[in-house]
Amino acid sequence: MLITIGRIKKWGKKQDISKLIEALETPDAELRKAICLSLGDTKSADALLALRYLEQHDPDVFVQMTARRSITFMIDNVSDMPHIKYNKVAAKTDLSYIPV
Repeated sequence: MLITIGRIKKWGKKQDISKLIEALETPDAELRKAICLSLGDTKSADALLALRYLEQHDPDVFVQMTARRSITFMIDNVSDMPHIKYNKVAAKTDLSYIPV
């Protein structure tokens, strides 16, 4: 499948999380960064898990930083995400998935 910025924006607008996550397999780091930003705008636990994985394992440091930025955005808006529990007391950011 040909992945373009236009498609990423379209999937982000539609909140098509599965297509965005599938598209993360692209070798193009610029596209992976754009996908990270789109995933960060969602309220999806699956998106959060994908971003956490990229933050820790992506070979491109700028993709890692973009994933971290998207995670931070999600944390800042955690009150809108009932399936995500954020522990502010922990010294290290502790996010966990709570099935709804």
